[in-house]
Amino acid sequence: ARCTSVIARSNIGSIVMNRSTIIAAAVGLVLTAAAVRSSAQGVQNRVVNAGVMGGLTVPTHYLADSYGGYDTHIDGHVGAFVAVPLPHTPLSLRVDGQWQNLTSRGGALGSNYRIVDGTANLVYAFAHAPRTNFYVVAGAGVYRERVHTEFTQYTATATHYGYNGGIGVNVRFSRFATFLEARYHYVVRGSQIGSPSCNEPMDLLPHTCSADNRPSMQFIPISMGFAF
Repeated sequence: ARCTSVIARSNIGSIVMNRSTIIAAAVGLVLTAAAVRSSAQGVQNRVVNAGVMGGLTVPTHYLADSYGGYDTHIDGHVGAFVAVPLPHTPLSLRVDGQWQNLTSRGGALGSNYRIVDGTANLVYAFAHAPRTNFYVVAGAGVYRERVHTEFTQYTATATHYGYNGGIGVNVRFSRFATFLEARYHYVVRGSQIGSPSCNEPMDLLPHTCSADNRPSMQFIPISMGFAF
């Protein structure tokens, strides 16, 4: 009888321990699932976003000047960005990189122009509808320029700083947003490459220019893109 009682108590204790183990494991699984879900929500709601863009680049002033400038026409660009909202403000810090390509209307006698720029910008978002908002963007950055003249096979590069500013509209969807924006870029002193405004007799030979006295370089990229 005593043996039977001991065995019974042992079985009861084993059952209780098994139930405790099962309950503890269940609680652990619930807590783990909650932590994973919270982490996933945190990743889903992260404030940092990134995007890609592309569109048309409209040259103005010196770049589009058919008499004393490069005589380039509307061409294209591609780019990417990363944006971080600033806490407790309607502002975001956005870092952009773009590649611009401008081709001369003069064909083989003209100069092809490429610009790679990196800019740091502040973006101000206005009050918006549930899915749409307008914004303004402005900042400054570095512009790496390259000119290539087919006729003389002359290639040169230069780096300058500049400013930009523009407006855009952002339309949000469930997992991404699309936007359309236009920005005006003003590159200080333009470039030290090329010589169209140096009053040299042969404008097709950029290296004949003894001094850089040209106006600043200006262009307007009109971009459409996606942010994630």
